[in-house]
This record gives sequence, C-alpha cells and structure tokens, in this order.
Amino acid sequence: MWVICDDAFCHLFSTDANGHVYRFPDGCERFPPQDEQAGHRHGGLPDSRNLSTGTSVYQVEGSSTYLMLVGAVSSTGQGITAPGPQTDIAGPWTPLAAKETTPFAGAADVTAKGTTGAKNIGQGEILRSGEDQRLTISPCRLRYLYQGDSGNLGLLTQTNSSCS
Repeated sequence: MWVICDDAFCHLFSTDANGHVYRFPDGCERFPPQDEQAGHRHGGLPDSRNLSTGTSVYQVEGSSTYLMLVGAVSSTGQGITAPGPQTDIAGPWTPLAAKETTPFAGAADVTAKGTTGAKNIGQGEILRSGEDQRLTISPCRLRYLYQGDSGNLGLLTQTNSSCS
C-alpha cells in the first residue's frame, strides 16, 4: 500500500497478485477510505501481467507531474517499471520506462562497489530531500533504495542526469 496526498485528496494505491494497480481516493479529512468499492483499477498499464508489488507514486518537483513505480518480474529477474509520468494522479498512465528491455531499474543497472551487490531490484523508495504529503522528488540525481537478493539493501544512484 502507498499513500500520496494533494491539497484536497489522499490516494491509497495498492497492487494485487495479478498485477492490477488500484487507487482509492478520498478527501483528506475523511482519509483513509471507508468504502472498499471506491477503488479505481488503473487500466492500460504496460505489461501488467509482469507487475508484482511495491507500487509507489511521487510528485516531480516544480511540476504537476506524477511518477509511478511498480515492481515487475522479467526473464532477467526483478526490476522496477515506470508506468508514468502523468499530470493527473487518476491516470491514464503513459509508459516511461516500462518494457522488459528498458525498465526504470533492472539488473543491468547495478554496478557493485567493493562487495557483491543486490542484482534483483525489488520494491523500495526514491530518497527525498524533504518531507511532504505530495512525496516530492527532484528529477535530478535520483537515488533509489531497494530490497534486493536475500533481503540485501541496495542503492541506485542516477549517473546520467542532465541537470547541472
């Protein structure tokens, strides 16, 4: 489960065992949602048959864009796919890095420093510089803390940022 809020609504996201992502919105003053029927299944997510757990949603700093990350299973192991960015948290989500050959993060993205790294990239979180209900992230120099093989923790650090 994952919660992100804006000024009026809180959105509870969850992923089921069949790769479906659900969003349960409710007013901030009434959160958490009391009506289980209020959930909205996100359609059109790429390769939904390969989605697993760990849906997370962030707002990109300085914009009205949201980024969704979801755990995915591929022929090369676990990784993270990015069904969005999107300017409406309700979707539909436009694929960003959502193919097995071009994931947001996968085994090919891991370079170990000094020790054996965690090659399978499981659920985790983008490290944020601040704290707010919008879960704001900077698009520059992203860092993703994740659970890898056998419960090892790994840290992916963006090295190809176009930011100065």
